[in-house]
Amino acid sequence: MDYRQEEQQQLFKRYSQTSAGRQQTGSGLGLMICKELIKNMQGDLSLESHPGIGTTFTITIPVEITQQVATVEAKAEQPMDTP
Repeated sequence: MDYRQEEQQQLFKRYSQTSAGRQQTGSGLGLMICKELIKNMQGDLSLESHPGIGTTFTITIPVEITQQVATVEAKAEQPMDTP
C-alpha cells in the first residue's frame, strides 16, 4: 500500500484511516499506539512511501550494548546412596 504525502501524517493520528485503509478493517489505532510506545522508548517510527511501489516503515530504538560475563561456582556433590 502506498500513501500520498498529505495522508502520511494522518496515519499516526487516533482513529485515522486513509482512503486506501478504509477498504480494510481496523479501528485506526494501531500506528498511533506503536508511535507512542516507540516514543516512550526514546525511539522513532517513520515511513517512506513510493506511489505504485509501496511503503516502508522504519523503527529506530536506541539501545545500550553491554558485555555481561556470567560466573558459575562449581560445588562438589556427594554421590547419593542407592538402596
